[in-house]
Amino acid sequence: MDGIGYSDGFKDRLQEFHDINKFKIHLLTLGDYFNETEEFKAAVKDLPPLQDLSFEM
Repeated sequence: MDGIGYSDGFKDRLQEFHDINKFKIHLLTLGDYFNETEEFKAAVKDLPPLQDLSFEM
């Protein structure tokens, strides 16, 4: 997530990694996050479900 935005060069650099296609990547801005844009909603759908993170002390 980026506060200002990301350049096309950044997107191009991601493609330089030979195994990048096995990851689902959403490039979001803070505007996407705070305004809950369609891009943000699509990214949220791709998140894995949370597991029980509780622990005993």
